[in-house]
Amino acid sequence: MGYDGDDSVKMTFLNEDFLKDEYEESHSWRRPLLEAQRNVISAFCSCEWEGHTVRLSSGEFMNAVVAGKVGNPELVVMHGFGNGLAFWASNLEALTQSHRVFLLDWIGCAGSSRKHFQLGMSAEETENFFVEELRDCILQMKQSSELGCPFQTPFSLLGHSLGGFLSCVFAETYPEMVKDLVLACPVGIPRTPMNKHPPAS
Repeated sequence: MGYDGDDSVKMTFLNEDFLKDEYEESHSWRRPLLEAQRNVISAFCSCEWEGHTVRLSSGEFMNAVVAGKVGNPELVVMHGFGNGLAFWASNLEALTQSHRVFLLDWIGCAGSSRKHFQLGMSAEETENFFVEELRDCILQMKQSSELGCPFQTPFSLLGHSLGGFLSCVFAETYPEMVKDLVLACPVGIPRTPMNKHPPAS
């Protein structure tokens, strides 16, 4: 399954059984969204990129765009509340100058699957709802042969707004997976530390 038109844009699926008829029937809502994503990214970025659907062990899936030279250090980029990965379209080409870039849609957002969210979950359960699926996505990409070469960890992680907060939670939960953490206007994090100086001993 792929787009008609621009040959520099390739859509692939990291699990072949995702191409079966039930996928087309139950996830047809994604097609116009992915076409809009393609148009936005192509309008701002002249570099080659590929769209991927990463099948998770839970049966859910996450939408991904991959760009940049194989062998460059990996940079995972996460959008904020109410956005999708195309939010980064105007930044993508510059980021690929130094990194192999993985733009991801959070679970439940944009082109990723709509995993059931149980109302009444605690704050910690809500954080885990997103963080555990991101971890699963990273692990699936590490095992995939569709990306040109295996995804390497530890990786650099960039998050914007709510995505910045969740990226912090991810890095705190799985520090062995994150090499660098970059926060762009993160929510829930003070501009300066509450204690600028450690207490005197």
